[in-house]
Amino acid sequence: MNKEKRQKLVDFISKSFADAPYPENGYVGFELEDFEGLHWKDVTPELLCTYVDELVNFSGAGWRFFLPAILSGVILHSKEIGRLADNIIRTFAVPPSENSGRFADNTRRLFTKRLTVLTSQEKIAVRAFVEAFKELEPYAIGKL
Repeated sequence: MNKEKRQKLVDFISKSFADAPYPENGYVGFELEDFEGLHWKDVTPELLCTYVDELVNFSGAGWRFFLPAILSGVILHSKEIGRLADNIIRTFAVPPSENSGRFADNTRRLFTKRLTVLTSQEKIAVRAFVEAFKELEPYAIGKL
């Protein structure tokens, strides 16, 4: 995906999440103190790299608020961020319903919980990201 298309997607995501509120109580998630008090637009690729494995610890409101930073980071800085692309796309890859077991059930529950906090416009932006992912990270598609 060329630079212009990447920027258009980031702009669409930014606009879609423009009204996402900062978590009311200030709690963004477990062991994510460096995100506290930040606006998602101020999250750096370095911060995302530092917390690449802890991003699942966002509270529902924290996840909604910081999701555009994560998606934008993958779109604009995938080489620098490394595993973030794989981690975030797995967030949207739900095990089929015929898969059972604790991991599959917990993954489906978390996916459903995370989607319920998004507005319809935010869901459209997430879908645009997922659809563009094939072009953004073609090497990772086989992992889905």
